Amino acid sequence: MDNFGPASTPTPILACDDAVNSRCPSWRAIRRAAVVCVAPLVLLVGCASGTGTGTGTPPADAPTSTATAAPPVEPTWPTDCDSLGEPGTRSWFFDDGSSWSYSPDKLIPPFPGATTKLDCNWFTGDLTSLTVTFTAGTPQAVTAAVDELLAEGHTCVDDFGGRLCTTSEVSKVDAGFGEPVPVEFYKSVFARDGAWVSMTTSISPEGLPTFMREIVVDLYR
Repeated sequence: MDNFGPASTPTPILACDDAVNSRCPSWRAIRRAAVVCVAPLVLLVGCASGTGTGTGTPPADAPTSTATAAPPVEPTWPTDCDSLGEPGTRSWFFDDGSSWSYSPDKLIPPFPGATTKLDCNWFTGDLTSLTVTFTAGTPQAVTAAVDELLAEGHTCVDDFGGRLCTTSEVSKVDAGFGEPVPVEFYKSVFARDGAWVSMTTSISPEGLPTFMREIVVDLYR
């Protein structure tokens, strides 16, 4: 029988237990190391998500646009009374359609600094009449005149791109009958920028809106 020497005893593999083998790494130490390693990742993730303190240079503010008022529109002033509005509308007031004008110095201006552009009158010889007057001024003067109409009791609304004011009043008119006769007059005023159009009739208020609309359309055509 060959003698190969004493049989070697295999070295046992011990389980890593802190209480048994001090050379085995401690699981608690491993966990602590894992926490230390993960913490920088959390900080990096926090910076990448945009939750920092914002110490960089902020973006410049976007330029803001400033609204500017549109310049006043200059109207095309009429020069002929017998071409105002439509023929059918004029004939609704007077069949013959003939007219005449007062000179500007005979007219009372509706506001300070007003300039009369055209004055038109229709009169049939009795108490039936129609007057249309075109006046120019500064937008500030026209606005102030509209405020005065409101204070006097006119009804004003936004219409035709401007302000339309209406009212009626009774005035005594000397018609040659001896005693002045009370007559009801219907008035309509259109104001826009520096333009002022006044219309007064003793016939009926029914035709005024149509006639005024046709005049304003031609004024800003």
